[in-house]
Amino acid sequence: MILNRLHLLFAVAIFTMAMVLVSCVEIPDKAPDPPVLNAEFRFISVMPDGTVPPTSVLIAEGPNFTSYASYAIGTNATPSAYYTFLSGSKRIVFGALDTFRLTFDTDQRATLAFAMTKAGVFQALKLPYRNTFAANGILDTTLVRFTNLVQKAQDTIDVYRSDSTLATGVVGVNNILYSATSAVFKIPSGKTYKFFFTDPSSTNRVFKDSIVISGASRKVYTVFVYDKFDSTGATSLLKTAKVKVKVLEEL
Repeated sequence: MILNRLHLLFAVAIFTMAMVLVSCVEIPDKAPDPPVLNAEFRFISVMPDGTVPPTSVLIAEGPNFTSYASYAIGTNATPSAYYTFLSGSKRIVFGALDTFRLTFDTDQRATLAFAMTKAGVFQALKLPYRNTFAANGILDTTLVRFTNLVQKAQDTIDVYRSDSTLATGVVGVNNILYSATSAVFKIPSGKTYKFFFTDPSSTNRVFKDSIVISGASRKVYTVFVYDKFDSTGATSLLKTAKVKVKVLEEL
């Protein structure tokens, strides 16, 4: 009998303690705020000589795309600052009639390049670089990628890498299609390479502008090769076929 009473008292004590603990739990009156899902984008226009690009771009947020905000763009081949957007679908107006729909992914950091097609209309090229929270670049390495925006008869360009002149160079990246961006080219820290841009035709015409990039830790570059191809006097190796080169450092 005494044992049964002890069991009963013990059970009552456990039940009382459980009720006290439950009564002390605070239940929030609303769910926690969702995380902010942002993307960081900057804008650059890369146009042939004689083209005056718009000085701003209009962007509307999805899903309704009813309200547009204006964002400034610098002069030709000059990047804007990075702007912060809510991630998601966007409708983008650049120029009078050219409208694009793009997705800004969560935590994406990218450059949006506006260029002109051979047909004379604008195009938008999204060039993602990294997530905003990711470390910048690779230790002891410079990463370089090349974008072909050369308006000419040939649709591709080659990139030669050399320590000094084209004569001792090798093909670093070849057959970059028009409006396309190459794979990433790696330069070790302490190395300096000169990059030449060529027309992969039988004459192997070399464009006038070359660039020199030195390897350093955690550097990343996007190189735009652009303008209208000028073949004046460019019928043999090392003649000057005129284009322009813009090196854009990714931050």
